[in-house]
Amino acid sequence: MFGAGVLIVLTVASITWLMFDEKGKDVFRRNMNQYVSYLVRDLGIPPNRKRAEKLSDQLFINIHYKGPKISWKTSGVLPPLDQISFKKLQTNPGIEVGRYRSNRRVFRALNGEHTIYFHHRREIIPLTGWIWGAVLAIAILFWIFLTYLALRWVLQPIHWLSGGVEALASGNLEHRVRSDRKDELGKLTRGFNRMAERISTMLAARKQLLLDVSHELRSPMTRMKVALEMMPADALRKTLEEDLRMLESMVREILETARLESKNGRLNLQQLDLVELVKIFLNKYSKGKHEILLKESPKKLMIQADPEQITIVLENLLNNARRFSDEGSNPVEVKINEYENKAVLSVRDHGIGIPADELTMIFEPFYQIDKSRIRDSNHYGLGLNLCKSIAEAHNGNIRVESVEGSGSTFHFEIPCYSRLSDRE
Repeated sequence: MFGAGVLIVLTVASITWLMFDEKGKDVFRRNMNQYVSYLVRDLGIPPNRKRAEKLSDQLFINIHYKGPKISWKTSGVLPPLDQISFKKLQTNPGIEVGRYRSNRRVFRALNGEHTIYFHHRREIIPLTGWIWGAVLAIAILFWIFLTYLALRWVLQPIHWLSGGVEALASGNLEHRVRSDRKDELGKLTRGFNRMAERISTMLAARKQLLLDVSHELRSPMTRMKVALEMMPADALRKTLEEDLRMLESMVREILETARLESKNGRLNLQQLDLVELVKIFLNKYSKGKHEILLKESPKKLMIQADPEQITIVLENLLNNARRFSDEGSNPVEVKINEYENKAVLSVRDHGIGIPADELTMIFEPFYQIDKSRIRDSNHYGLGLNLCKSIAEAHNGNIRVESVEGSGSTFHFEIPCYSRLSDRE
């Protein structure tokens, strides 16, 4: 708006100047030429000095006379005549006009050996036009500034709504915007709050239904496990046991995620060595699995965390790395680092990668990448959501870097409480 105001002022000033330049200058020039002609006629040739001094005081001009025998001046000093280019007036060839330093005009009347110079006194060069122009520009900018403040106040609810949309997009369903305005924008903010309340209620109801169903499934699964023990050890029993384990894993992940998100959920926080925990887990996990390499780690890195939850994260990340890796690809790489007082557990695979448009969705519950692109599709998209809940419960974060066709790297970050020692 300030830029627009400056452009408006410049446009008005330019148009005014052009109008004056096209029409006003000719009128001004003719009037000034006539004015000087009257002065010359009034002073006479040779000029009357007393009359010149009187006119000099009345009209705030300096008059200099140069004659064959005598020269005089009323006051002031002539500008350097060698720096002035004089031109004859069309209305009076006996009078020439020159310009010295912008608008300071010097008139020269020639009559044989007699020469009269007229020029305005330096201290009374008219600046009134410029002053009023500056006042006008400042006034316009001031009103534009007030208009900007008024528009900002009127459109403030849009700023609130923008913040509300960002909050909802980030998952903060409890965010509400101010709705104390009585105009149409205030009505819009109240509608937004009702929408957010409705979405929050619907998601809470869906989550509660999922929890209830998951909880109720535990009893039938227990009876199924007992029934399987009665079956003969054949291929059918093995298939049913695998399906049951998958169902148990899904129910456990749903209930564990809900527990971590609940206000009553508690972490069994302990001070533990992340490096030692990872090494112990890898020794057990890597048996019979796709090759896994602990590529980089400090000798010791202490954290305050729930060891069971960290193990769940590591297991889910390694399971995903194995699922999305080809049989002949490079080993899965695990790294442990510290960055800005955070312990960073990284798991990298060299598999198919994740499309860029899906990177922001993979941590959502039940979201799965196109099943046609992976070998094992018997999963329900809950593992990464659980990892995200565990990271947030530890005041940490989980993020992913991926290049389609080159693999993915997941970074699990939580606060740490010791500095890195020498690397292995």
